[in-house]
Amino acid sequence: MRRKIVGLVGVVICLVLLSGGVFAANKELRILTWKAYYNPEVIEDFEQTYDVDVVIDDYLSIDVMREKLYSNSENYDILITAEWVVPDLIRDGMLEKLDKSKLNNFNNIHPWFVDLPFDKGNQYTIPYFYTYLGLVYNKEKLSAKDVTLQSIFEPGPELQGRIAFYPNARVIIGLALKYIGKSVNSKDPKDLELVKILLSNLRKNALSNSWDLTRPVVDPGISLIQGKADLALFYANEKFVTEFLGMVGPLGFKMPEEGGIIATDNMMIVSNAKNKEMAYKFLDFMMNPENAAKQVTAIGLAIPIVGVEKLLDPELAKNLYLTTSILKKFEFLNPITPEELEVYMSLWKEIE
Repeated sequence: MRRKIVGLVGVVICLVLLSGGVFAANKELRILTWKAYYNPEVIEDFEQTYDVDVVIDDYLSIDVMREKLYSNSENYDILITAEWVVPDLIRDGMLEKLDKSKLNNFNNIHPWFVDLPFDKGNQYTIPYFYTYLGLVYNKEKLSAKDVTLQSIFEPGPELQGRIAFYPNARVIIGLALKYIGKSVNSKDPKDLELVKILLSNLRKNALSNSWDLTRPVVDPGISLIQGKADLALFYANEKFVTEFLGMVGPLGFKMPEEGGIIATDNMMIVSNAKNKEMAYKFLDFMMNPENAAKQVTAIGLAIPIVGVEKLLDPELAKNLYLTTSILKKFEFLNPITPEELEVYMSLWKEIE
């Protein structure tokens, strides 16, 4: 009898410990995201609303994100990352297929950001912040009216060796395609042959570390601040340039009149998440216009949630949100196969 009682006590203790572990897991929501990519006030509001502790782990590069997620995916419930890595995450089974019945605010997403190429039907992702590949320039050397994609691909002598960008063949070739009036996703050999001429022009006028894939990458913004470049391509907006980069130099920002490339970071639930129910609540919370507006105001990037613009300072809304007519000129980069990427890389290396 004593053995049975001791055994029963042991079972009870185990059940208590297990229930405590489950309770603890349900009291935490663990998020892996870019560094400083959220409004602490919104996170606190979520914690108070759902009586949960949000634990945030951050990263500064996709490589670091991959290392953290793939080595300990059970440590995270929510992942926030770039759209171009999503197909790999889906292929590797890292993401939970979303149950839309648990997302009451899903219809708040702007129609332009639903059913995107990297995740048809939004089966795995919810858009977070988005931005555009824009032109940042030295206002003491260049005037806004003269800053266009022509300045990048057919520049005048004043920009010789003064153009900076990240050495990303897929992005730069896509932008060159847009400049000649084609889709950024064109695979037509005739289009790519025309692009080769533009790349040759750009190569002659680019900073060496913007083209050479073997050298350490230098942030184009740093090149501008250091006075090594007068024109740069990177994902930004007017608020970021004027309020942050503008503090250290006379820099301006302009959207390419010809159109260009748009990019988005996305929220998703990790397949091994321990608190999936709370993860759904978090996604839904972030799709609420009031919460999204607080995020936009704090971070200075746009969120594609209908109704947000009306809740923002009018000047901020004007700087961040494009009109429909302009938005139509911008495209997302479609996912490509390794073989297609090799075509782009070969074209890039051919110019070297």
